[in-house]
Amino acid sequence: MDIIIDAHTYLGDILYPDGGKLIEKKGIKKKRIFDPISISEACLHRSYGLDDLLNRLLARWVTIAERQRNLTATRENFRRSMDEAGVMLSACMPIPPHVTFEDIKMAFQKDQGIIPFTGIDYTKDYDLEAKLAVDIVAGAKGLKKKSSLNRLQA
Repeated sequence: MDIIIDAHTYLGDILYPDGGKLIEKKGIKKKRIFDPISISEACLHRSYGLDDLLNRLLARWVTIAERQRNLTATRENFRRSMDEAGVMLSACMPIPPHVTFEDIKMAFQKDQGIIPFTGIDYTKDYDLEAKLAVDIVAGAKGLKKKSSLNRLQA
């Protein structure tokens, strides 16, 4: 069997404080809502030249659907999705301060299919080199740099 490594994934609620608490919750399912993201996926993300119109008409629903997807980012769901897709390993990114390397590391200790990355908390001032050195020794395999969420906060 071939080993598949997913490009990158997320665990926990990356949008709100203490998002790492979501990781170990059990039985979490996405609410049944109108989900234009799933429709777009089913259409292989073809817009038929309607990108701008669709974005304007569906922006609110896309935001709601993204939030609902985010609330399902548990380790249990992560493993189920990986198994269904035949993915053996997945690089998992923290989004500090909401989900930290420590959160991802704890998940990795329970599921070796998670490749734990570390990240930079742009909301505080600290010795970044020292923190990254500690995380590398603790098992971080890579660094998640600035994300769009971090750009909004910085």
